[in-house]
Amino acid sequence: MSTAADIRAAIPPDLYGRHDRDRLLRAVHLAVQAMMALLRVSPPPPPTPPARRDRHPVRVARRYDATPDGTVVALEFERTDGVPLPAWHPGAHIDLTLPSGTYRQYSLCGDPADRHRYRIAVRRIDNGRGGSREIHARLTEGVAFGIGTPRNAFPFAVGGDPLTRRPVRFIAGGIGITPILPMLHAATALELPWSLVYAGRDRASLPLLDEIESFGPHTSVHLDSDHGTATPAHLLTGITDNTIVYCCGPAPMIDAVKAVTATMPGVDLFSERFNPPPIIGGEPFDITLTRTGEVIHVPADRSALDILLEHRPHLPYSCRQGFCHSCRLDTADGPFQPCVDRPPARRIELDL
Repeated sequence: MSTAADIRAAIPPDLYGRHDRDRLLRAVHLAVQAMMALLRVSPPPPPTPPARRDRHPVRVARRYDATPDGTVVALEFERTDGVPLPAWHPGAHIDLTLPSGTYRQYSLCGDPADRHRYRIAVRRIDNGRGGSREIHARLTEGVAFGIGTPRNAFPFAVGGDPLTRRPVRFIAGGIGITPILPMLHAATALELPWSLVYAGRDRASLPLLDEIESFGPHTSVHLDSDHGTATPAHLLTGITDNTIVYCCGPAPMIDAVKAVTATMPGVDLFSERFNPPPIIGGEPFDITLTRTGEVIHVPADRSALDILLEHRPHLPYSCRQGFCHSCRLDTADGPFQPCVDRPPARRIELDL
C-alpha cells in the first residue's frame, strides 16, 4: 500500500481544484490559441483520441464479483509484457479499448503503489451504451485488450499546513465508490480527519462493501432499503464550515449536495459525475455533413454528439463531458467537441 511519504511526494500541491472543468479547459484552450496567434506560431496538430494514444497492452489477471448480486464485476489487469504500468493518483481514470473497438472510461480503484496491476469495478447497465455489457460478457481472465495512460479529472489534492488538517467528508453513491476508495487509503496514510457516507439501494448492490467497512468507524453506510433515499441531511451530517467534500455518485445526489454546500461558507466541494449534466440554456443549431450535404438539427436541450450518433452511430466517443477528446472533430474554425460545444453562429459544417 502507499505510504504517507509516497502520497505527499506524488499529490498536486494545491487543494483547490476546478469546479467546472469543461469551462476552464475551454478558457485555457482559447487563451493558448490567442497567444499563438499573437506570436504567429502554428498550433500543434490535434491529439489523437486518448484511447489510441499511449496504448498499453494488458490482460485480465483476475476477475471477481464486487457485489453479492453479481451486477458489479471487479477486474485486475497487468501488462502482457510484464513492464510496470504508469503511475497514477487517487481519482484517476483510464481509457479502455475493448475487444470490439469500443472506447470506455473507468475509475481506478486499486492501490496506486502497485505498478504491476490496475483494478476497475464495472456495473452492468443493461439499457446502457454497451460497454459494461461487453466487459461483463467478454473480459474474462486471460483476455487481452488495450488501455490508455491514467488521467485525473477528480484529483485528491492535499496542500501544506494548515490545510492538511481540514476535515474531509467523502460521499459515494453506488459505483461512485470507485474513485473514492483510493482516496480513503490516502487520507488514512496521511492521518487526515476524514469520514465517509456510502449510500446505495441495499447491501447486495453496494460494490466493494467489505473493503469499505474494514475502515471501521470512519465509515457510515446508508441503505435506501432501510432508511429511504439519502438526502443532503444524511450525506452532510456533522460536517463543519471548514470541511472539504469529495462526492461521486448519481447526478441527483451530486446536485443536491452542491446546492447545500453552496450555502456553507468555507466548505469546498469537489465532485465527479459519471453521466453528463443536463443542458441548461442551450441554443438550437444546425450541422451540415459536408460529405453528403445532409443537414441535421440539434435541439436546445440535446448535445451535438447525441444527434450525430443517431446519424453516424460509429463515431468515437467516451466521457461525454468534454475532457477525453475522443469525439473531437476539426472544423475550419478550429476543434469542435460535439459532446459539449455549441457553435456561436447556430450552424456548423463537419467533415462527415
